[in-house]
Amino acid sequence: MARKHAIVKKLPIVETLGCVTVVCSDKTGTLTCNNMVVTELYTSDGRHFTCDHNNIYDDNGVLARCHGDDELTRLIEVGVVCNNAHVRDNKAMGHPTEAAILEVGLKAGLQGLADQFVRSEERAFSSEHKWMAVRSRLRSVNKFELPSNKQVWYMKGAVERVLAHCVSVSDGTPITAHHTQQLVNLAAHLGNKGLRVVAMAAGDELNQLSLAGVMAMWDPPRPEVQGSINTLMSGGVSVKMITGDAMETAVTIGRSLGLDTDGALSGDELDQLEPKHHKDIISKVSVFYRVSPKHKGMAQMMLWH
Repeated sequence: MARKHAIVKKLPIVETLGCVTVVCSDKTGTLTCNNMVVTELYTSDGRHFTCDHNNIYDDNGVLARCHGDDELTRLIEVGVVCNNAHVRDNKAMGHPTEAAILEVGLKAGLQGLADQFVRSEERAFSSEHKWMAVRSRLRSVNKFELPSNKQVWYMKGAVERVLAHCVSVSDGTPITAHHTQQLVNLAAHLGNKGLRVVAMAAGDELNQLSLAGVMAMWDPPRPEVQGSINTLMSGGVSVKMITGDAMETAVTIGRSLGLDTDGALSGDELDQLEPKHHKDIISKVSVFYRVSPKHKGMAQMMLWH
């Protein structure tokens, strides 16, 4: 082991490692860098914006300004208010996804926006329902001179889960099947680029929200991961990626790391499998998406038996 530049305190640990036949790994922060950056925004009226390190631009390359752009302001407002990250020394700190969203607020010139709201209720994000929501109101006096002092629900989360709570888009137009399909297609398009897609919505009632739009963020794979996976696979070890991300995002990242992405399986599909088929099917799948901690445990238990 010393010749391989490895220091071992207890030899049985090496023996145990030599018995490994399957490695199950989360995606975010394990296979990827856990350094989220929002790269694209889409408002509910269909406009597209891109972000660089400092600014937000429209499709014509013109610097976007929130003041006077109600749709863009609403999208960023939802992301900033429905957020538990915080700003320290002009940098967003906290959960990588939330920090990335908060950085968009800084780029848009909306520093301190979250501090202008008083939060009265929070529905925390969970792997099961895949959304977070807060109920907040503006302070009676706020530096942005925003109107209204009523309680409003702000929600962010997986596209399909947020859509289930929406009845309209930001301008009040009722959501139709056409709107829904357009958003699903957009999420798939962004997912195929390896981006994580987060939808935003707001409204007076939690089940009657207005869709504000989506933000798409990039979290690059760790440079050393593909080599590690190749080493494991060449040694006869099967590698499986188990993530809560959407299918397109999971498959794109998995493919870039050299995993077999054919037959990717969702958490809902795992629930529908007959117990007698669990091990046979799970052993053949390398990418699992939209899973909860329950599904991660299920997959590992089936592989052990």
